[in-house]
Amino acid sequence: MKHSLAATGLSLSQAQSISNLCNQRVREIDNKLAVVNNASKNVTIDGVSYQETPGNPMPTNVVELLTEKARLSATQAFLRENMKAKEGMLDETRRHCIN
Repeated sequence: MKHSLAATGLSLSQAQSISNLCNQRVREIDNKLAVVNNASKNVTIDGVSYQETPGNPMPTNVVELLTEKARLSATQAFLRENMKAKEGMLDETRRHCIN
């Protein structure tokens, strides 16, 4: 099994920090996309038209946002998988040192 968080690579705390930054950016992207509302609602009262609910169009860069979100999620999954593997190796080393 290949482990990419080797002694010469990222520490567990560095990997966790990067994972947290990825998560923060994913939430920012989600917030941008959560307010999308392609429909608007108009109401006419006494012959006067009022816009009750304005539409909030999809961002023009939605494909880029979704691509970035996918890459960030993949990076986060990669880091977490390797953090678990490294922690497992450290636990095994500790068990052998104790016995």
